[in-house]
Amino acid sequence: FVYGGSTVTQQLVKNLFLTRSKSIARKIQEVLIAKRITQKISRRRVLELYLNCIEFGRNLYGIGRASHYYFQRPPTRLRPRESIFLAMIKPAPRHAPRMRRRGRTPPFAYWQARAEVILERLIKHEFVSPEEADDERPLDIEWSRGRYIEPHGNDSEFEHVDEAP
Repeated sequence: FVYGGSTVTQQLVKNLFLTRSKSIARKIQEVLIAKRITQKISRRRVLELYLNCIEFGRNLYGIGRASHYYFQRPPTRLRPRESIFLAMIKPAPRHAPRMRRRGRTPPFAYWQARAEVILERLIKHEFVSPEEADDERPLDIEWSRGRYIEPHGNDSEFEHVDEAP
């Protein structure tokens, strides 16, 4: 009850319609509204709405703003490694801007191991080929003065777009 246990739809409901108070009454409301939403809206649309309202850093809401803030490009142009980073910061989004200021993702083994787990899921579900996954490794992210540094110095497939988020 204290942490976790909510579906993406329930989290969307909480973010859009309810308070963040932790009570049984709020949880019941959350479940009932989420059930109604799943009857009317596709899972893909729920995920789109969710990604456009969640926090990716202090006062940084929505995948579009996060994509521009961390990688200077729109979400449609993210590489798998960049998408993995955004997925990994979800449990504690307020720590991510600190990584950007420090110039890199954590050098700890758990960070790399978790990134690999997510990459393997992307392969399993055929979002990324094994060859593309190999090109993404290592999965470290680096910045210089707040600007994203392209992996392997290669930006041929992914262009920078400096449009407003």
